This record gives sequence, C-alpha cells and structure tokens, in this order.
Amino acid sequence: MPPIASIIVPTRARPDYLEVALASIAPQARAAGAEVIVVDDGATAATRAVAERHGARYVAHERPLGPNAARNTGIEAAAGDTLVLVDDDVEAPAGWLAALLAGLGANPGHDVVGGPIRARLEGARWRACGREGPPITFLDLGGADRDAEFVWSANMAIRRAALERVGPFDPALEIYGDEEEWQRRHLAAGGRTRYIAAAGLGPSDGFTSYKAFVGDPPRTRWGDYGAAVTDGNSIYIASEYIAQTCTLSQYLSGAIGSCGGTRTSLANWATRITKLNL
Repeated sequence: MPPIASIIVPTRARPDYLEVALASIAPQARAAGAEVIVVDDGATAATRAVAERHGARYVAHERPLGPNAARNTGIEAAAGDTLVLVDDDVEAPAGWLAALLAGLGANPGHDVVGGPIRARLEGARWRACGREGPPITFLDLGGADRDAEFVWSANMAIRRAALERVGPFDPALEIYGDEEEWQRRHLAAGGRTRYIAAAGLGPSDGFTSYKAFVGDPPRTRWGDYGAAVTDGNSIYIASEYIAQTCTLSQYLSGAIGSCGGTRTSLANWATRITKLNL
C-alpha cells in the first residue's frame, strides 16, 4: 500500500538544521502513514546519519545540483501521489501535516496547497519599520483559507498529477525564483493553489522563496536582502547587491541570474554593512 504522502526534504550540508526539521516532521509522518525522503544535494555522512536516525529514506547527489534538482530527485523516488515539499530549516508544530493533508483533501479542485511560514531569527531581535516582512522565507495570508497566487516550497503539497501535467521543477534555476517558476507554469495551465491557514510552520533561517520576479508584467529583481539590527546605541544596516555590470541582453541570454553565462547565479554577490552611532 503506498504512503498517504511523501514528504521531501532537500538539504545541503546543514545537518544541525535538518536534525530539528526531522525531529518535528518524522513523528507526524509516522502517525499519518507518510514517508520522509531526505535528498542530500552533495552527499555527506553527517546528513545521512541524521536522516537514518529519524527513519527517513536517504537519496543523494554526488555533487550539488541545486534545490530544484533535489526536489525532482525526491519526487522521482517518492511512492506517494501527494508530494509534500519542505525546507531543511523548518520546525513543524504538532498538527501541521494533518492540517496540510486535510486542506488538500477538502479542495479537490486545487492541485497545490501551502500554509503559513513564520520566521524565527536567531541571535537577534527583529525590528523593522513599515509593513515589510523579515528578510527570510515567510508567508502569512491571514487566518482564513483562501486561493493564492503562490505558496512556497518550505511548506507546500502538490498532487502528482499536477507535476505530470505541468512538468518537473526547472533544475537550471539554482535558487532564486526556483519554485515560483514552476507555479507560474501551473497557473498558466489553469491550475489552482490554496492557502491553508492551519498548516503553519516556522523556518529557523534560510534563503529560499525569494521573489525573483515582481510587478505586472513580471520583471527581474536584482536586489536581495536588507536588514537592520540594534546593539545598544548603534544600528547596523546590511544590504546585498551585485557589483558586476550586466546588460539586459546578457541577462536574457542565459540562465536566470547568470549574466549570459558569465557567472553562476550566486556569484559576485556583495554585502554592504553600515554602522550608525546614535
């Protein structure tokens, strides 16, 4: 008998975070009759040990191929028709999996569901001005279920039939816009996505689900994270940027963020830190 769901956890060299994630996910999976698959994007003994300790299946890439490739590998290995995607830095509260699966079951016209992602910052108290959220993965569409344009792969369930219809995640997208690109294809094909308010979880940190496209029509977004913290009478402001010049024609001629193949999408990023003394 196939499992009620297959929970796929892509990871890369973060066994401590994975330990927290699996400690919260594995008991819920056992109770529901679901399987857990850890996809190690660059095989390490430490990650394998964590997966095996929590009873998860372990699948590995010999070298890093990126998060979308890891998701595809997990989907290929999965025995279930309901595919639950989470990040390796989440902590799932009791009832999370039951709420997510119940939400999918209650919405037969939707092939994708996802829930809230509540950020938890380590080592600092988050303070911000205005209505911007924290500079890490988060999602909060309110306290009631509703249709949504996007949910994020830190907390997402997909029917296998949708992947068969739309195709796999694009492995050429290394990180930014990775799951968003698949959801755009799903929407274009007439697919529907539902936000399940009761299926919330929290990431410790992370750099997934950054919106690489903004606006209507979508345009590329080159800036990354900005944050500010206080320490006594000092304020530290950090912002990331790409110092390399890239023309529009270069940008459009290669994989997203690669500047026409002149670098990988994560290369040449810089961080500027400014200290203000009050």
